[in-house]
Amino acid sequence: MARALRIEYPGASYHVLNRGVERRTIFGGPRDYEHFLGIIRALYPRYRVVLLAYCLMPNHYHLFLQTPLGRLRRFMQELNGLYGQYFNRRTKRVGPLFQGRYKAVLVENETYGKSLVRYIHMNPVRAGLAEQPEDYRWSSYAAYVGERKEDTFLSTRMVLGQFSRDKAEAARRLREFTLAEEAAPGSPAERFDGGTILGGQAFVREQQRDRVPRAADASVASLRELRKPPTEVVRAMEERVAGMGVSPRLRRKLIVYGLHWGTSLTEKEMAVAQAIRRLRLERGWNEEIGRLMTVLEASVRGGRGGPISGMSNVKL
Repeated sequence: MARALRIEYPGASYHVLNRGVERRTIFGGPRDYEHFLGIIRALYPRYRVVLLAYCLMPNHYHLFLQTPLGRLRRFMQELNGLYGQYFNRRTKRVGPLFQGRYKAVLVENETYGKSLVRYIHMNPVRAGLAEQPEDYRWSSYAAYVGERKEDTFLSTRMVLGQFSRDKAEAARRLREFTLAEEAAPGSPAERFDGGTILGGQAFVREQQRDRVPRAADASVASLRELRKPPTEVVRAMEERVAGMGVSPRLRRKLIVYGLHWGTSLTEKEMAVAQAIRRLRLERGWNEEIGRLMTVLEASVRGGRGGPISGMSNVKL
């Protein structure tokens, strides 16, 4: 089964969920919870990630994140990697700690931000670990309602601002909204297993149209799809891209783009119009791919042959 596509761009917000392998415990006590939060505290300045809400449960966690720089993947890889190494050392276990890769649902804040925060904070109550959400130590709820000092990596302003400009009044309304969960229709929890985007119809259509690559790998799976370029032209472009040290999948994309950029062939003649359009879209939120495309354009424009110097260590 194919993996769900990741949608990453600057300013996006996500509900991130991950579980222990076979639903096993990943937090054995206060020491583990504190260590996980400590990793977030250490990483967030580097990746500029904003944590809007969280709840850490014994065998899984929920994070509501905003990514001003669009670096969710790198942040989550380091967070899960560092915590997994710590937990395995402490418990003298081996092997993966988490049940596959994390799940990230792209969220439209204006429509579902409040409901998502309520859903996250009510997890301990639904699981029978606390009678009230403020009784559970390992969530951000107490900070939202003013019963605990807000941590440096947590930002409650965006969600509270949807209730009132006055912080105390906003906290009161958020508490009422949270405790009225049972009467609230359309909990976002029901949607998380159905896709990777949580938002209104217009938001979902916009993301699917502008940011979701469609069958990206299949469209450039083979250079045999190129109808017009002579063999020697394709080989010359292959040599030009060879020194960039990228993955085979990305190498094929760059060869296609280079042929379009550096020859008189049109996208229609090459039968790869959609592949080139998707690569251009990916350039908008993937800094490394944008840099590689710029280097390739300069190389083709300058007419230099052979591998591109200085790119042998790039790995994507």
